[in-house]
Amino acid sequence: MPDEQPQVVEEEIRQSMLSWLIHSAGGFGLLVLLSALIVFLGALIVLFASRRPAVIAACFPWLLLPLWLGFLGALWGGMQWFLIVAGSPIFPEMRHLGDAVSTALISPFLALLLTFPSYLVLSAGLFLRTIAAGKQTSAGA
Repeated sequence: MPDEQPQVVEEEIRQSMLSWLIHSAGGFGLLVLLSALIVFLGALIVLFASRRPAVIAACFPWLLLPLWLGFLGALWGGMQWFLIVAGSPIFPEMRHLGDAVSTALISPFLALLLTFPSYLVLSAGLFLRTIAAGKQTSAGA
């Protein structure tokens, strides 16, 4: 029986969806989360502190910060994937490729998901402040 090859038994890894999400997002997920929180709090502060629609509209470019970090995480995951493929003499294990691909996919998803509330707050605030400014202008005329 010299032709028999040893069988490698991989142990099954069980984890919750939240722990997988945290592991997959990695450092970029934390950066996206922090930047989205800062942008959301900044949007609330500007919305309540300013009565002028132009000031609120000037905050819209800041909404892109978490998105840029999410796309940077996607590029990082793609580079990890290529490094894993290039560094292995044979086809690498799927779990290693899965980690890189999940990092590449989870970061932009988190960025889009976490940026959406800030966008809604700024859009609704800008709409309401514009209507209020229009009523003040027509009442003053």
